[in-house]
Amino acid sequence: MILCNLSVLMAERGLKIADVYERTGISKTTLMSLSENKGKGVQFETVDKLCNFFEVTPAEFFLYSPYIFSFEKNISFDNEIEIVVTGKKGLQTDKFTFGFDDDYADEDGYVSICSDSNELRHIFNAMPKPLQTNFTKMMRKAILDVYGIDKDYELSIYGQILDKR
Repeated sequence: MILCNLSVLMAERGLKIADVYERTGISKTTLMSLSENKGKGVQFETVDKLCNFFEVTPAEFFLYSPYIFSFEKNISFDNEIEIVVTGKKGLQTDKFTFGFDDDYADEDGYVSICSDSNELRHIFNAMPKPLQTNFTKMMRKAILDVYGIDKDYELSIYGQILDKR
């Protein structure tokens, strides 16, 4: 998983897209796409200009975790609906399951959507904070797609709460 750190670099320096555009000549569309991590690709020349402008290395310009994650719905052996998170790293593929059970709602009405994978917790904790945030956003989307809920749940990995909505 790779994220562009442009929005953080701009915030640290009190800059806006228009400021970077004026000083680098890089189009506002490209800058907006990079800052929102919506770009499908980036030219080396663009990265070079931005790294030079911000006086950072490409390693500081991009945040990286060696995993590519995908999310899909699965029906377990006992007919429970699950979210399966697949993490690919090189030739290695790991699958982690998140389950949902509204029978275990706490006193605030929250239900738990959790994985009992200690390995996934370690992978998550090794990610830089912005990548953790991105992973959590992807899980929120999967939860909405699979279970149809966008509120009143607690997302956790092996007891570590990632999100409470």
